[in-house]
Amino acid sequence: MVDGANEGRVGPALESITASVHPLAAQVAEALRGAIFPLTRGEVLEVARENEAARTLLSLLSGLPERFYRSEDEVAATLDEDFPASR
Repeated sequence: MVDGANEGRVGPALESITASVHPLAAQVAEALRGAIFPLTRGEVLEVARENEAARTLLSLLSGLPERFYRSEDEVAATLDEDFPASR
């Protein structure tokens, strides 16, 4: 049975794996805390601003292609593809 408070959350081990594959994953996860996907680029930015994301991350997010994003992981993966120097 899944506890409603932890629904949609992953354990520390999986978070560590995801962060090593997508270095921005932890920052994106924090910036998009509480988001309900799918989201457009504009909605991703809006949520990140509401969560007081760092200006650097907001700048990166503003460069995302305009489309729908299905998850935090998809946002992080797209950032890694578009900005490989962030690895």
